[in-house]
Amino acid sequence: MIIDVETELDHCVEVIDGRLVRDLVGASPNFHNADYLFDEFEVVAELKILSVDQMHEPKIRDKMSDIYREASARGEAEVVVYGEAMITAGNLSANYSKKMGEVYRRPVQNIVKKANKQIRQTKRHLNRHGHSGLLILVNDNHRALEPTHVNWILQSTLRNRNYSSINSILYCTTNITARHPELDTDFLVWMEQHRSGLKPCADELLKRIREAWFRRMSEITGEAIPSYRLTPDAMAKLGHEFK
Repeated sequence: MIIDVETELDHCVEVIDGRLVRDLVGASPNFHNADYLFDEFEVVAELKILSVDQMHEPKIRDKMSDIYREASARGEAEVVVYGEAMITAGNLSANYSKKMGEVYRRPVQNIVKKANKQIRQTKRHLNRHGHSGLLILVNDNHRALEPTHVNWILQSTLRNRNYSSINSILYCTTNITARHPELDTDFLVWMEQHRSGLKPCADELLKRIREAWFRRMSEITGEAIPSYRLTPDAMAKLGHEFK
């Protein structure tokens, strides 16, 4: 079953008394608007969906192949590949795993740059200058972007002053799952990170979004969604399930 992320998140936002910005500004405003407004928590939020698996892009595949060949030549790759295979961060040393993450960082940060602009312009046009900015980043198909890469990319993004309209980032997966080599279960990933030195988005708001989202997922799938808190070391071992 494929979840329509935008439709279902819109539903969740309204359930927790958030507002859809398009209902306030119309379908064709004269500025680049964000998606959601949470006045109770003084937050403007923008949804971005990663719907393209960058591993299928020829330039990305070539860069990844170069990284693997270099890691293999230096004895920093745990597997030997003949022909074509998916190389994950867990197959490489920390140094080369970070190089893999760097390849994916630019496409993600292009999305972050646009979200930052939308949040900034929405705050200005709606006269919500004191509101915090929340980026909701949903990985809907980018299977090659592993959780350990995401964690590093989000930290790097929140240190970048060019994206100062984003106070917090909420990242999750929906239609793809992750696996841990020592646990016999599929995971939906959920991460929350905040910019140092700026007022973060309220924990209560993030909690309400999280609870509403997983409640909605359970309603749609008919399955309970368990919750696990993973240590950084355990998170580093997560990889997406390829089927």
